[in-house]
Amino acid sequence: MPACKRAIPLLVALDIRVELWLGEDDSIASARYLFAHANETASDLLAIARATPGIVGFNIDLETRLGTEADARAYTAFLATVTTALAATPSGPLRFSADVSCSSPADAAAAPPLLSNCSLLATSGVGRLMDMRT
Repeated sequence: MPACKRAIPLLVALDIRVELWLGEDDSIASARYLFAHANETASDLLAIARATPGIVGFNIDLETRLGTEADARAYTAFLATVTTALAATPSGPLRFSADVSCSSPADAAAAPPLLSNCSLLATSGVGRLMDMRT
């Protein structure tokens, strides 16, 4: 974090919008834990933003190849909770975005519903869904 605290003001001075990537570990267990702790996640992200002026958003990239429709619904609720909290900051809204792998119903077997059901995930109100399907 010390390197970020040094770099972020320099990026902001260059008119670069700074959004932090939250990382990933490919674990469905980690994703489910995260979904069950949406309020705590939002609180932690807000604390990071307060401690590090210049951050304008956060990006999540789960990368898991597992997950069910129930996980997709839980992910949608998680995105909604965190997005709402980040948008309501007194200093101005923070964007929350998610990397996904959108698939058509015909391609549903190619990607897990957790990351591929973009029509469901979009109902969360998340700031941006970025289709990383390649």
